[in-house]
Amino acid sequence: MTKSVTCLFLGSGASYALAGIPPQSEFLCSVLNNVKARWIDNCGVDRKIKIGNRRLSSWMLDVGDVELCMSYLHNRADYADSSPSKSKRNARRAIVNMRVAIADYLRSSRPKRDIRIKFLKWFKKLHDESGIIVIITTNYDLILEKLLLSSKYRYHYPGISNKQEGVPIYKLHGSVNWLEKLWFERKELKHSQTRLPVVFPVRRLLPKPGKGNNRQWAYLFRWKQYMENEQTHNTYGPILVPFFYQKEHWVGESGGWNCIFPGHWQNAERFLLEKSPNQFYFLGYSLPPADHYMMAWLIKIIEKAKKTGVTIVCKNNQQEPLEKVLEPFSPNVYRCGLENFLDGHV
Repeated sequence: MTKSVTCLFLGSGASYALAGIPPQSEFLCSVLNNVKARWIDNCGVDRKIKIGNRRLSSWMLDVGDVELCMSYLHNRADYADSSPSKSKRNARRAIVNMRVAIADYLRSSRPKRDIRIKFLKWFKKLHDESGIIVIITTNYDLILEKLLLSSKYRYHYPGISNKQEGVPIYKLHGSVNWLEKLWFERKELKHSQTRLPVVFPVRRLLPKPGKGNNRQWAYLFRWKQYMENEQTHNTYGPILVPFFYQKEHWVGESGGWNCIFPGHWQNAERFLLEKSPNQFYFLGYSLPPADHYMMAWLIKIIEKAKKTGVTIVCKNNQQEPLEKVLEPFSPNVYRCGLENFLDGHV
């Protein structure tokens, strides 16, 4: 008997429901505490990074939207420039430190107990009924992984990690436990076109910096630590797709981490087209404007799947963009939020 396949597609709304991780518009206030604000401000060529007469972190907190702030930094960084100016070098350093700050915050996030129990009961029910579950997510955090491990489910990142056992998780925008090491990919990957590089958590590769500090897991730029060629060689941070319209450039063939993301998206698409899921569940994903390239990708996959049911779980009384896009597939829409949805399905 052929096993049926269920696809769970999780967005930021799911992380908010499961662990209280705030949406992008409120995310900065949670991430940039006093220590992490100093990470951002103190990594400039001439000590403090400023915009006009304001420290960068202060300006970012006033703007309040991590999408806008990171979009600004990526535009200023101009990675195509091989001889960057001081302001461009500062922007590159701030991006590395901001990614580390995001990762540090998300690594410490934990699922909430009550909804964790409900989610795992529902997950087990789906697993028993379908036999095969695949997870697609645009989130950087590790909430899903922590949930699965707490119930002894195995998982893997196809094409990213060596192991290929358990629930496949395709993280379309990267993850805080995927390592960025720019000096490696530029040279060696040209001779390895058949598979993606193996990416490990930073603590697996870095020597322990400082005296007796076993918890340091990522590199931070400091103004006193002059980096080779003043570019991002020898830097370590999580692989996170940039924000706003830079996303399309970085997940495409022409720039950024083009050694990882095109292949990762293609692997996810190939898996879904081959397995032809019987059911898609979209949990807390609204198809935000910054994900404008996602629409055609989703429609292509769902159109080619046969007799596929679509369920959308959200917490908005108004119709989300995702609902409008998937309306031809007659989705079942639950506007009650993830926790209330789980109450009625476990």
